[in-house]
Amino acid sequence: MSNFKLRLLLIFTVIPTLFATIFLLPFWHHICIHIVSTLFLTAGSVEILRILTGKSDKKSLLPAALIGLVISAVNYLECAEILPAGALLATAGILIFIIFSYQIFLRDENRFRDINSHITSLLVLVFYPGIFLTYPVKLTTLPHPSWTMVGFLVLVFMNDIFAYIFGMIWGKSNRNIFPISPKKSLAGFIGGFFASIAGAMIVYFMGAPMFGTNIMNAVSTGAIIGVLAPVGDLIESAMKRSAGVKDSGNYIPGRGGVMDNVDSIVFTAPVYYYIIKYIASLIG
Repeated sequence: MSNFKLRLLLIFTVIPTLFATIFLLPFWHHICIHIVSTLFLTAGSVEILRILTGKSDKKSLLPAALIGLVISAVNYLECAEILPAGALLATAGILIFIIFSYQIFLRDENRFRDINSHITSLLVLVFYPGIFLTYPVKLTTLPHPSWTMVGFLVLVFMNDIFAYIFGMIWGKSNRNIFPISPKKSLAGFIGGFFASIAGAMIVYFMGAPMFGTNIMNAVSTGAIIGVLAPVGDLIESAMKRSAGVKDSGNYIPGRGGVMDNVDSIVFTAPVYYYIIKYIASLIG
């Protein structure tokens, strides 16, 4: 199946299902979304560790899965106010301490030469995708969580879809603006940028309350996401180029790995979270 057909399938099946889940199943602090996030965070952590280390055996990748599971579980408990605010940050600190101190118990001298790279790789996982990928779920703690989450996904998905369409139609002559990802085009960037703004305006006129009554809140949010969304994609492209791999994984047939599909979300979600939080403070 072609990439274009897969994107159409995503638009007409997965996206509506995700939106319906957000609006119709908000129970227990949107636990369904937390479960989806846990799956993505765990699988994404495994993919990133594989990219950073080149290792694919289960024993080497197990720490990545555990880091993803722990961060996601603590994030849910904090969002549900079962654990106090700051629990996730404390957990990150504990994980960092364990990552460093675990190395002193190694007894296999053949593994000593890998200690530095192993520490560095696991530290990256705590934050990427780790902490960064908790922010889409942290949106459940803001006012009007369902609208806030759907609004974010609309902005990111619109950027991705129209960047692809504009790049495919008008981008053949203006590609390679970023050598790290030669297929990215100026036309695609412009199309995605304005699509994010259009998505924000659509959500605003549908009555989304998180932007308040000032349409410029929506426009400026869309513009910021329109700039940042390609950054996440490019950063992951850089990591894959360094590792000499095309995709982060093969979990999604025809679409690569988990991180190939959420790379834009990872870097835009924290910014979107604090933008909406700031707007909420202005609205009162």
